[in-house]
Formats: sequence, C-alpha cells, structure tokens
Amino acid sequence: MKTLTPEQVCDKFVGYICENKATARHVRRIASWLGLVIYGIDQIADDWNFHYTRLFQFTSAGVTYTVRYIHKSPTLPRGGLQIEEANSYHVVLELRSLADAKAFYDRPTLAHVHPIAA
Repeated sequence: MKTLTPEQVCDKFVGYICENKATARHVRRIASWLGLVIYGIDQIADDWNFHYTRLFQFTSAGVTYTVRYIHKSPTLPRGGLQIEEANSYHVVLELRSLADAKAFYDRPTLAHVHPIAA
C-alpha cells in the first residue's frame, strides 16, 4: 500500500508552486499538467515520498526516482520536469509540455524514453 495518494502528491507540489513561485510563469506553467504526470507515475510506482519541499520521489521495480523541476537547461529551454534515478542522477525522462505529460500518462514508462518526442 502506498503511503501517499496521487492527489496528496499533486496538492503538495502544486501548493509549493503557488506559495513560493506564484509570479514565475515558467514555473507556474507546469501546474496545469502536473496531475497527468503524477497519475502516470502512480501507474508504475510502488510508493511515494517527499525528499525535499520541491522534490518528490517514487520507487518502481526496486529503483528510486526523483521528480524535480528544472528552470532551464539545453534540452528544457522553458523549464520542465525531470525524472532521474535517485542514486546515479541519470535523467530517464524529461517533460517539457502538456503534450509530453499526456504522452507519459498514456504510456508510463521510464525504460527507453528520454526525452519524449514532441
């Protein structure tokens, strides 16, 4: 049994955005698609937890992953979410848009997706 529900994870993550990053449009824009990402993760996650206020982790098939917001990177010029292996920091998935979030929700996998083709 999971310790947190998808709704609890989403509420906490979006709550952080609203309380701390309300004026940052590039951060705020993920709030509209975060639920799809979390429900996608819920389909493959064994359990959830919060690592820091801004990060949450989940375990799937014995591997712990961290989900975090990236403000800007070469592959995420407008920011987005990265899912990485917690122990190695190897990025297994990057989400840049609502379309990416929907694609992940429809087919949640971390095995070969990096990044989702837009």
